[in-house]
Amino acid sequence: MLGPMDEYPVHQVPQPIAWPGSSDRNFYDRSYFNAHDRSGDIFVITGIGYYPNLGVKDAFFLARRGDTQTAVHLSDAIDQDRLNQHVGAYRVEVKEPLRKLRIVMDETEGIAADLTWEGL
Repeated sequence: MLGPMDEYPVHQVPQPIAWPGSSDRNFYDRSYFNAHDRSGDIFVITGIGYYPNLGVKDAFFLARRGDTQTAVHLSDAIDQDRLNQHVGAYRVEVKEPLRKLRIVMDETEGIAADLTWEGL
């Protein structure tokens, strides 16, 4: 059964949450989102990932408007605060677990976003 912590990139094994449940160097926890306007003119693909065995976290934001596509990629060393999901100017805020998420990217390479997903 899903619970509120399932919104966060944490592990569910009998050891500290900061320890991944796998020794696979490529093990990851990731969130992925899509959004578009009603006309189909604007399309967004974005996500954030944590790679604990590599010590890295990254995020991406890809926006297409008409024939123009802009991609932003961000990366940083991983930290232990998985409840504060951020990489540089990009962050995922869990407003209400399993109901409401907000993605914010402060202006980076000419693009910024403030998007909210609400579940039913």
